Amino acid sequence: MPSPTRLPSYNPYWVLKVNDDAELRDIKAKHRQLSQRYLSSGERENYARVQEAYRILSNDEARTWYDEMTKGPTSTGIQFKSKPWAMEVIGRAYRDLKLINSEFYDMCSRINNRTSMNDSLGPHLDDISDTIRSNYSTTMEVGRQANTIAEDQWQDQPQVQNILTVVDRLREDVSDMITNLKTLNDTAVLLESASDEEERQRLTHLFSAQASQWNSNNKDNKRTRR
Repeated sequence: MPSPTRLPSYNPYWVLKVNDDAELRDIKAKHRQLSQRYLSSGERENYARVQEAYRILSNDEARTWYDEMTKGPTSTGIQFKSKPWAMEVIGRAYRDLKLINSEFYDMCSRINNRTSMNDSLGPHLDDISDTIRSNYSTTMEVGRQANTIAEDQWQDQPQVQNILTVVDRLREDVSDMITNLKTLNDTAVLLESASDEEERQRLTHLFSAQASQWNSNNKDNKRTRR
């Protein structure tokens, strides 16, 4: 496995509850123990962190990369050795976010092109456009914050930890939106090629219901994040 493109949001040694000199067998044992615990208790976020931590610490190259970039595993957060390391990692995390945003915008554009001639779907397309604008605005603001922290506050561990977490969660939110948009896009494809009027009406109603649900889910996610 190649070195990670970004640091984990949490210190992998702390997540797996092992020392920085832990041997692989101890790391595997802790991974197995914690995975079972969080799966049985339904703690999805903790389970995901354990998998991410194990991905780093179970691979020699990735573990070395992490150790060289940070000051050590003695705290719960991440503390960089130097400003260039901070700029590199925060920059990579933000580029990951921009990359998945591009995928999101592209899918929205395809859906819009396939349904723009259907006047009854206008309000739903407006909702998608509003989501794009809101997401773009949020991403740009996070980018400005990330740049400021990487430039001027890279030694401020809580600030670094916070911006990495914010970028990571926003990337996950966009990923979820893309997953939910795929069903909407599939319906748009069928609607675009439908020649029978009755079938077009059926697909139009289906698209409307799916778009309403998608928009409702996005609003619920925003309230949850607050």
